[in-house]
Amino acid sequence: MARARRLKKDLTVVGTLKIEIVDGETMTFTPAELPAEIQELLPTVALSHRLGDAVAGITDPELIKATLEKVWQGMLDGNWVIRKPGTPKVELSTIKDNLSNLSDAEQEAARALLTSLGIAV
Repeated sequence: MARARRLKKDLTVVGTLKIEIVDGETMTFTPAELPAEIQELLPTVALSHRLGDAVAGITDPELIKATLEKVWQGMLDGNWVIRKPGTPKVELSTIKDNLSNLSDAEQEAARALLTSLGIAV
């Protein structure tokens, strides 16, 4: 179940972060107002957050490394967002058609497996 958004962030004005709170109030934050030592930390913290988000939920160390490298290279190339290619979709009609090519025993096994996965055919 998706969490309800409590904040709407506007990053469209360079050098300013506007946050609209769920009640409609808007707050504005300008990093240039911060002390120099905090301003120096912000890029590293933002980079840490960006790279951490990119690998959230990934457990395979090789995939983590590959993802970090891909996101970093994308950022070096000027791309903030790197989209993963969509996974191919299989139409239910294709599954049904292919089931008919199986023997009766294979069809029964396939239907049982699909049902256990929550796919009704």
